[in-house]
Amino acid sequence: MRTSLIVLPTLLACRSTEDISYNEVQLPVMQLSTTSIDFGEVEWEGTASRTFSLTNNGELPMGLGSIELLDEGMENNFRLSYNRDSMLCPERDTENSETSTDTGGAQDNNTDSPSMNVIKMDRGCSLEFTVEYSPSRIGDVYAAIGITSIIDEVNTENDANAKPKFYRDPDSFYQEVIIHGYSNKGEGNIFVTPRSLNFGHYWTGESITKQISIRNIGDGDLNIMDPVMSNDCDAAFSMNLEMLDFDRKIPAGNSTLFEVTFTPEDIDAAYCTINIPSSDANTDLIPVSLQANVGTDPSNEAPTVEIISPSVGYDHKQGGPMAISLNMFDANQPADTLFCRARSMTLDIGAVDCSPDTETGLVHIEIPGEDLEVGIDTILVTITDQSELQSFASFTYLFGTDYPESDDDGDGYGDDPNSAHFDCDDSNPTVYPYAAELVDGIDNDCDTIVDERTAAADDDGDSVSEMEGDCNDNDTSTYPGAPEQPDGKDNDCDGIVDEKTSLSDDDGDGFAEVDNDCNDNNADINPSAVEYCDDIDNNCNGLRDELEEGGCIELTSEPVIIGRVKMTKRAVSVGESVTMSVQVHEADGQNLTYLWQEDSRMSGLGHVSIANPTGSTITWTAPPEFPEDVEGAIFSVYVIVTDEDGNQDWVFDEISVYANDISMVIEEPIVALPTASGCGSSSATDTSAAWLLPLIPVMGLRRYRRRQQ
Repeated sequence: MRTSLIVLPTLLACRSTEDISYNEVQLPVMQLSTTSIDFGEVEWEGTASRTFSLTNNGELPMGLGSIELLDEGMENNFRLSYNRDSMLCPERDTENSETSTDTGGAQDNNTDSPSMNVIKMDRGCSLEFTVEYSPSRIGDVYAAIGITSIIDEVNTENDANAKPKFYRDPDSFYQEVIIHGYSNKGEGNIFVTPRSLNFGHYWTGESITKQISIRNIGDGDLNIMDPVMSNDCDAAFSMNLEMLDFDRKIPAGNSTLFEVTFTPEDIDAAYCTINIPSSDANTDLIPVSLQANVGTDPSNEAPTVEIISPSVGYDHKQGGPMAISLNMFDANQPADTLFCRARSMTLDIGAVDCSPDTETGLVHIEIPGEDLEVGIDTILVTITDQSELQSFASFTYLFGTDYPESDDDGDGYGDDPNSAHFDCDDSNPTVYPYAAELVDGIDNDCDTIVDERTAAADDDGDSVSEMEGDCNDNDTSTYPGAPEQPDGKDNDCDGIVDEKTSLSDDDGDGFAEVDNDCNDNNADINPSAVEYCDDIDNNCNGLRDELEEGGCIELTSEPVIIGRVKMTKRAVSVGESVTMSVQVHEADGQNLTYLWQEDSRMSGLGHVSIANPTGSTITWTAPPEFPEDVEGAIFSVYVIVTDEDGNQDWVFDEISVYANDISMVIEEPIVALPTASGCGSSSATDTSAAWLLPLIPVMGLRRYRRRQQ
């Protein structure tokens, strides 16, 4: 068994106890001006303060050790401060009392760290404490202020007459003040949708208008200011604010909108950011990103080009211009927006612009006769759309020369391996040098690569072709199984854009992360959700358990034990009883059950300290006696509180028990008679002789707690 540390009485070594008179001096008594402070309702962002005082009602100096603010997880709501220099003490006889020499100004005990310096309080002195409540959490909040008095540890081995400079309250050395506050908050909460706007791909002369909505999903008015376009916005974007609420004030639950128009001046990529200022305290600016003509269009199809004339192996015998007729089509854009080049591949006579002039896609061009060179040539036609997708077509012609004898397929190229332009398959007229590749599994252009730049080829180097499922073979970040990115593209080619990214609504509640959804895996958590009393930020405004009218909607909550175990005394004698209880905050008002557990050492003493271990308030009784060699012990007390949902909180505490009665006074010698032979003399007013001290152990206070569900 753990025994207490006791302070033994020190006797006068050279005096007869029969010749000494004693005066009883009362030990310190901790007296709080209040044990509870209720701030009532305090406005959000407001601050309220209350004061209370602690007085030493004993006759001997009292030491204050730890002064703790126990906020039970309700952080940043309360602040405790005090100034020991402002301690108030009554007038007293300076010959028979000490004036505290403690110094040190205001001390902020806003954490659970105990005070590092002992505060000494003479008899009758009062120390004032200030508690400030600045709501940082909506609803009811609780905390406890724990104050512990301590005794000075003295060493009597070197000085038998040593006495403590300060003492503690013998049986109520730890006391608490319970504090409570409440706050409600009504404020606007801005929700802008969409936060990212892709206008798609458009061409010069076209225009598209889209709307941006501003909703107030809060419980108070929302004031907005005019949206502002960033300085680097492309000139193709413009805003129309005529549809915004005229006073720019949006009541709770209402919405407004404005329009953004994209009118391209060219076919280049365009970007812009619009910032929306508001009175929402949690969001200074809401940015909306705009883009148009950016990258490749996932739904875009490659254009097509057909060579109407001439055909492969055309023999241009006359000396005039060579006429070429083409037909072009694109499912996604007008034909006259396509870019076309017809290029000589072997005779190097240059390139000719073959871009359509009309939406029909029909093109007739001529290559002047004076530009033609004698020989065999391949004309490769390349057509490119807005998304830089390309298609190819080709034909061959002869000018001023005959077909080679080794040309078996009539394309103008022979299979003579010594020829500068060797036909790698002279039995197929679609195979010749620089021919347009076809999806046929054949090396059409005789470069040893099969089907390049076709749907069967991996054109972007991501190892997947269009025929294998690559939905954008010009983008290395897009292929089946690719990680989805917040870029407006279907990266994984599953037909869904930006899923499981910050731009997508993954839980189906209408809000994505970019829309301030703080948990996009839970449909019950989003900026428009109802705030429940569940210690979760349901509406994503940065606050837990904020309130509507009268409070958050109670769903379920965990019980919270405020402070430590409440005891009528914290030190008793054998056989004495103490009333114990705990203060619990249960937000949803559920019924609570209590289970008290006593120290396991009680069974070794054959004693039951708790008669009713399931009561909210219990009577704890100390053992009737100790073994002869034990003068005191510290026993643990443990209580578990459970609500109807099975949520729990628990607290551990201690109580001191002494084998003898706890004296509230000490006896001080007041008369000194002549000493025996060999002893020193003393005057009748000598008060420096040894003191008979009560059993006041210097016991460490410990407190452990855990919350579980």
